[in-house]
Amino acid sequence: MINEGGNIRYYERQYMRHPLLLAVVGFIGALMWVAFVRQIIYGIPFGTNPAPDWLMWVFVLLFGVGLPALMYGAHLEILLRDGVLMYRYVPFHIRWKTVPCSDIVRAEAVTYSPLREFGGWGIRWGRWGRAYSAAGTRGVRIECRDGDRFLLGTGRAQELAQCIAVCRGG
Repeated sequence: MINEGGNIRYYERQYMRHPLLLAVVGFIGALMWVAFVRQIIYGIPFGTNPAPDWLMWVFVLLFGVGLPALMYGAHLEILLRDGVLMYRYVPFHIRWKTVPCSDIVRAEAVTYSPLREFGGWGIRWGRWGRAYSAAGTRGVRIECRDGDRFLLGTGRAQELAQCIAVCRGG
């Protein structure tokens, strides 16, 4: 989609690489692997009430492989081209979400508190509307003609807001 024809005015990709998040996911993944190796490989039950072996396989696949892979690969992409703002949060959005620039009433670069306003990073809902963020505390609040309001977290908030303004013709 990105390499298809059209004039790209803005593109950004952000990954979720918060040290605290990586530490929590790493700890959970490591714990699952320790439990798996101990119980499945060495035959020593893990804990006072050990899970059945089949469940240990499920846990290690979900939390020792799946969760770290999900967190490592999750990213927010923002694209502005040919009069359309596009965004998606991979792997949660398979298709791009699109907003014609003509439908945008306001786009303002802001500093916000992901934890206080939205409860963290990712795809979140708050009093103001939806937020799509992967890192940092800068973003662009966007209001559309139909009343839809959302925030796109970005490391280049001022640039994105200016590109949207140019796209809107203002």
